[in-house]
Amino acid sequence: MDVDGNFIMKLCPKKMCVYLVSQLAVPVALINERLSEGLDPNDFHFMRYVRCPDTGVECMGYGEVMLKVKVVPRANENKD
Repeated sequence: MDVDGNFIMKLCPKKMCVYLVSQLAVPVALINERLSEGLDPNDFHFMRYVRCPDTGVECMGYGEVMLKVKVVPRANENKD
């Protein structure tokens, strides 16, 4: 994602789970708030990890996924 919370499509998987993506709303808002206050965007206390609420194969779902949310510098796209 970019600083505005938009996906950078060429860096994303071809398919993304809407349930997992929906869990990113709160951490992205926290990160944007910290950036606007001039604070370290990675120093937030809640929602560092998000999980897909899918029930998993045991309950006839596709499974569970967990993501760690952190801010990293964007790689230079113009490398040779």
